[in-house]
Amino acid sequence: LYNVVNKERHRIYAGIGGAIEYYEGIIVPVGIQFEPIKELDRFSLSIEVMPILSIDDSGFKRPGIQNSWSIRYAF
Repeated sequence: LYNVVNKERHRIYAGIGGAIEYYEGIIVPVGIQFEPIKELDRFSLSIEVMPILSIDDSGFKRPGIQNSWSIRYAF
């Protein structure tokens, strides 16, 4: 993943990768992670979207999109 923006309380990232499970093909994750409460610097929220470009012998098929959100606390 590449940090597009990396500030004190938030970061925006993007990347490229591959998938070999249910969706086989190229994935492009893009997300944001931020700390909503300044006093709790170990607590953060993140939101991510991953477009999926599936490939087979005849070319691209079944394009899809996955998304996720998470709550994180670092110890």
